Amino acid sequence: MHRLARAGISLVAGSVLVSSMQGCVTTSVRNFAPDELSGQGKGTVMLYLHHAAVVPKDEQYLKAATLQAFPKLKDALDGCKPTGASIQSLAAVIVPVVGKLLFDLYVDKQARDLEALKESSEKSYHARAVLRADGLSAAVSGGHCFVVTRTTDDDAVPQFVAVLALSRAPKELVPGQTVEAFTFRPTYAAARSAVAVTRKADKPKISTSFAVSVRAIGIQDNKLPAFAQVGEAAVTVPGMVLSNAIRPDNVGCTKECPASDPIPLVPGTGTLAVGIGVTEKGETGIDFDAATSELSAIKAAIGPMISEVLKEKLK
Repeated sequence: MHRLARAGISLVAGSVLVSSMQGCVTTSVRNFAPDELSGQGKGTVMLYLHHAAVVPKDEQYLKAATLQAFPKLKDALDGCKPTGASIQSLAAVIVPVVGKLLFDLYVDKQARDLEALKESSEKSYHARAVLRADGLSAAVSGGHCFVVTRTTDDDAVPQFVAVLALSRAPKELVPGQTVEAFTFRPTYAAARSAVAVTRKADKPKISTSFAVSVRAIGIQDNKLPAFAQVGEAAVTVPGMVLSNAIRPDNVGCTKECPASDPIPLVPGTGTLAVGIGVTEKGETGIDFDAATSELSAIKAAIGPMISEVLKEKLK
């Protein structure tokens, strides 16, 4: 009897604690105030393959207004320089790589429900490009960078710019096994606004995860070609400050940011589909379940047409 009584007291106390915690979370959601620079639901994402020694077309991210709005961007772009391959050899296999995506995400800036706020505080978008396998290898050897921009219809200057530098991974990743692979590392990341909702603050912040996915065309058992997953990797840049007038100290990754895990390079001249996924996560001050922003970015980079095996892997 004594043990049952003690258990009953513990159960009641636990129920009161859970109710109290739920009440605190509900109150936090109701009191949540989104920052006016967050919760942008529409826009255009562009993906470029940039090389400082190759004069590209008049792209938006190179225009004077963009370079003025994003301090230190020119320095990051100038860092995309050749390390071994000549410009002549690169020109033979590199074609203009531009991926464009129009997105229209539902974002509830006035969310008063825990699940709605959780969903609106983490948003993903992506862009994809198709290029030859030797083109990607040459771009990696040549020190190219992927440049990702996000713009809105009412402002020609991008709202978000990131530069991802490509480099070769050590060939002997595993002792005794030679593997051709590459990594990417963010060298620049800045945002004037966010797709994800973040809380109102003097310096509103988001964390941003970047993922790169590579698929190659292979032959199935039925002899028909199909894209097969080659590899994917992701990295996260925390604490990006949102500001319509970006200051140099608000730019992420001007100091060393982490490099991704290696992604295999495909030999030959076959066709590759390269996807870049971006997941923005706002600060809410509410302890949601463990968030997987990098996983969301990988899923965005790979896209909906992935195998069931990979779906199971990414659960």
